[in-house]
Amino acid sequence: MNNITPQSVALAMYHAGEIPLLCEANEKKPKLTGWKETKYNNEDEVSSLFSGHCNIGWLLQEDQYVIDIDDQYIANKHGETILKLFGFNEKDVVGRASKPYGKVFIRSKVGLKPIRAMHPVTGKVIVETLTKGKNAIIPPSMFNGEQFESYYKNSFNGDFQFIEPQHLEKSVMLLELYSLLREYYPSADRDNAMLSLCRMFAQRGEELLYPYDADFISGFIQELAIQNNDMERFKKKWHKQYLGCIGTGCNIKNELKKYWHIEDDKVVDRITAILSTVDNKQEVKNWKPLSYETQEDIMKKTFAPPKFLIDGILPIGLSCLAGRPKRGKTRFIDWVSQCIADGKPVWDRETVQGQVLQLLLEDTQEDVNIRGVEMNISEGNANKIPITMENWDGSLLGKGVEEHIEDFIERVDNPQLVIIDTYVKVSSYKKGKDIYREQSVELGRLQKIAKMNQIAIVLIHHTTKASYEDIFDEISGSTALQGICDTLMVMGGNRGAGDIHIPLYIIGRRVLDSVHNISPDPNNNWDYLGEGADPNKLDVADWIKRILETVKELTKEQGSRIGVNTKAITDHLGLTDPELSVTEIKKQYPKMAKTYENYYKKIKRMASKGAPVFIAGAESQTFFLTLLTHPESI
Repeated sequence: MNNITPQSVALAMYHAGEIPLLCEANEKKPKLTGWKETKYNNEDEVSSLFSGHCNIGWLLQEDQYVIDIDDQYIANKHGETILKLFGFNEKDVVGRASKPYGKVFIRSKVGLKPIRAMHPVTGKVIVETLTKGKNAIIPPSMFNGEQFESYYKNSFNGDFQFIEPQHLEKSVMLLELYSLLREYYPSADRDNAMLSLCRMFAQRGEELLYPYDADFISGFIQELAIQNNDMERFKKKWHKQYLGCIGTGCNIKNELKKYWHIEDDKVVDRITAILSTVDNKQEVKNWKPLSYETQEDIMKKTFAPPKFLIDGILPIGLSCLAGRPKRGKTRFIDWVSQCIADGKPVWDRETVQGQVLQLLLEDTQEDVNIRGVEMNISEGNANKIPITMENWDGSLLGKGVEEHIEDFIERVDNPQLVIIDTYVKVSSYKKGKDIYREQSVELGRLQKIAKMNQIAIVLIHHTTKASYEDIFDEISGSTALQGICDTLMVMGGNRGAGDIHIPLYIIGRRVLDSVHNISPDPNNNWDYLGEGADPNKLDVADWIKRILETVKELTKEQGSRIGVNTKAITDHLGLTDPELSVTEIKKQYPKMAKTYENYYKKIKRMASKGAPVFIAGAESQTFFLTLLTHPESI
């Protein structure tokens, strides 16, 4: 930075679309009036303005933010470690000799409310954020005899690290907390003080502290210790103690007074407030009315057609493939993965060739080897599919999974598909939490990655044991999964040795509702049997109606409460097709009888009108239909 001048920096900023501000030498304030509206007409104007002895500032735009750190201890010698702990890139840090880590340049969501943290006793600013319309002094400016330095490396293009709004707010609040705890660091009983801090952090829980986790808490405590020359506490790892405190409960005010010996109520109240609100969402400053367009205007626009990895079946975005255990989900998606890796069609549908990542979290290497042999996978094709299974590090959504996927996207030339088998292995949802909220958050992250990178992410998931009229209601979990996923696929049918027809139900935002009948062959490939209704699942509503009418006819002349077996029904209806045989009816309707509670209300309403009720007969495994009332009352 020693060879640069305010003029050269100003020109670099101008060419990058940024706005440099002229400041008096050794001053921080812009020199010109109306500087917030500064615009330049040409390069010569910039060059002339900054040709003399002066300082230079940066006029921040609406998505640009500066974390301005005034705390001497954070901004000084330990600043680098602290900033890394909070996840900030040091390349966008500006400072001078007395405060080398004074300003962190970042980007975030437009319109965030500025934050200013002030000492509750002295009123001095600890840390604050600057944004649109503010001036930030940058190198090579001078102030109080010190030259500003940076890690910009002469880029000056505004390409700062992006920080999520909630992360930004939490970072500023936790920097304030760090500053206060360092100042009031106890002189004795420090082990209990640190354990107390673990308990206080544990009130928030890892979910609310995200992206900060147990390792962050440990590092936070260690840095507190080293800044206070407490090497005994610095050498300890505190993440285990923190995890052990989750769920134990504590009174933060009492902890601060008993173990930290903080007597000033203003300080106690402020620390308590920070630890109680660290999960708050950012408010948006300067509300603006929405803009509106007519449907006619929108219809005149031209949009690129949606991208499909499998034409008409698998679009980019987040998809879920669900089914009962051992229905063939993994085998099916493995075959699909091989087709995409090799650029081969799926049935008669074109595919987009590309690299595939499979996170097989319920398989062993032996399982993969056996499937590969059965499918006669070539070496070249197999090399296109990175697989992780037994060496999985236990990452969960929100805690490492997304980073693994993004790492894959960055490392390969043509990423197209990511398989997560199964969703339950990576879900961070914990019993007792709001499952809809939790699933919405974690699935939203995956959906964002998929769409930003124009890839497909497929979650392998299970269905429930219960049967529903809408098969997609059988997908396990909250409705958040159905709502957020762009495409839903369910492998239906009844598992059994003779079940070779598997219906694949598909619905989604970019696909037509459809049912595809498929069947695995001995080589783990999948044959296409045609589109249409599931041949192994009778239409319950239709068959209830037809069989009730049949029972009515058969019992009309026999008096009340006469049992009618399935053979009499099939004979009366003239059912001769194999899928509509007595065996198939026995297979379907006993299932309904076993899950009677699911249909209780419906059956009760039918009974009130004199309709028959389904029951399971014990004699010879025959399924009977009996009347609740005299048949003439129907």
